[in-house]
Amino acid sequence: MPDDLLIAPDAMQRLLHERWVALYADQRPRIDLFHGDVLVPPPPAAAAALRELADRAAAPGRGGPDDLELHRYRSPHLVAPALATATAGWLRRDGIPVVNETREVIVGVGVTQLTVALLHEFARAGRTVLFPLPTYTYPLLAAPQAGHPVRLLRPTGAHAGHRWDLERIRRAVETWPDIGAIFLVNPGNPSGEVLSAEFLRGLARLVLDHPDLVVIADEIYREMILDGSPFTAAAAVSDAGRAMYARTITLRGLAKCYGLAKLRIGVAAAAEELLDRFSLRSFVWFNTAAPSEIDQLVAAAVLDRTPESYHRSTVRAYRRLFRLVRAEVDRINRAVGVEAVQVVPSAAGSFALLRLTGFRGRTGPDAATAYHSDAQIAADLHDRGVALVPGSAFGYPQEELLLRLTVTSPEADLRAGLALLGELTREVVAAPRVPAAP
Repeated sequence: MPDDLLIAPDAMQRLLHERWVALYADQRPRIDLFHGDVLVPPPPAAAAALRELADRAAAPGRGGPDDLELHRYRSPHLVAPALATATAGWLRRDGIPVVNETREVIVGVGVTQLTVALLHEFARAGRTVLFPLPTYTYPLLAAPQAGHPVRLLRPTGAHAGHRWDLERIRRAVETWPDIGAIFLVNPGNPSGEVLSAEFLRGLARLVLDHPDLVVIADEIYREMILDGSPFTAAAAVSDAGRAMYARTITLRGLAKCYGLAKLRIGVAAAAEELLDRFSLRSFVWFNTAAPSEIDQLVAAAVLDRTPESYHRSTVRAYRRLFRLVRAEVDRINRAVGVEAVQVVPSAAGSFALLRLTGFRGRTGPDAATAYHSDAQIAADLHDRGVALVPGSAFGYPQEELLLRLTVTSPEADLRAGLALLGELTREVVAAPRVPAAP
């Protein structure tokens, strides 16, 4: 394994458990700035749909198509036709050419469940999925159960915020013929990067030149672009007349951009031949393994009835929270007289990356150990009562001293958590610098 390209999956597994999963297990009182929740409530269409469904359930008919029979496991369709149609419309608005929604849309219990199903299918075929890092790595927790069908592409270095490098992806694909898919999160988590049309066209050329290669595109933050960057769907791209739709599995959900995490709705859309190839239909054939009919019908109503103004108001709210975070970080830096903490620019999503360069090589509260790892800083902040995720849990080098902060947190939590970061920063900047071990 060339050290300049890949990170060992078992090493990444350990980081995930130590630096992210452990936060959920720790029951100490603390300010939670590591969660994945959003702050804006769902659109009014969600509550309206629930009321309509409650009325249907309270007055069942005689077995007609509008009956909602709560005592039955099974329903006539694995994917509610209304949700298949609404999903197809959602994707078509981004230029994704869904032809037959009844055969090209699959529903799962969240995007993560669909990702795990895909990992199982690649493992069964003796293939692997390439995850360019940094990225959202939570699905990797299921990799051992799926037979470790993953390859993790090491970040390129500190330049340009560790943006993905198409040439490195090409090298990985050509070095390891077992790579059967490239997993993209666009917009990115935690980077907030929105992949450009130019990058995606270059990726399309690479994928289409390899007959068995596909793209899995997680686009759950699609409506949460904060800086106005244009969004390009991977499945909408083509190269020399060759359409990527035939080689792309698009994953979307309603947890982030529609504030509906409790519905646990994830959708996978792809050309019929591609879905058949990966047996996704057989994965959700049994109704008790799929989202309930109620969840699907609420999701369909939300997709159909939510005006664009809902997303615009959500974006305005999150921009304000990002400004609050930047203002609090500026306050910290003014107090210590140096730029000890930086907010990494982000184009999209609900997270901010904080780079704590002023901590490097300085001692922490114990006055003995110098900071050379993001996990050290996160642990000391946790001891003070605020929890953030080290950037290394997403594939960033730990020496970059990055922490992920959930911007979509209550304003009081953001202010209180950043105040605790300010206290620690003042102590650390006042401490002597200790050289790194040789």
